[in-house]
Amino acid sequence: AVSYTIEQMADDVLGVMDALGIESAYIHGISMGGAIAQRIAIDHPERVRAMILTSTFARPNVSFRRAIEALRDCCGQVDGKTQGRLCQWMIYAFPFQDAHEDYML
Repeated sequence: AVSYTIEQMADDVLGVMDALGIESAYIHGISMGGAIAQRIAIDHPERVRAMILTSTFARPNVSFRRAIEALRDCCGQVDGKTQGRLCQWMIYAFPFQDAHEDYML
């Protein structure tokens, strides 16, 4: 499989901004979009007026990558409720999970 890297996605964002004549922007990155936003801010800080990062990561470590692969592999093999439960650790902050155990289960 061919990979589409965070760097390539960041370059694409900048290409769209260039095509639209946007010199700098307020960038909100969610999940993988947060990693893309961070890459833009690191490589082209002059293009970022401000940045909001939500449920994101600086770089995926081995356990994060394996967890994402496991979730991908079980798609279509488990029912929707089970898939949702498997994804909850990524969606909700740990303090929320601890405070709302009945909701998480």
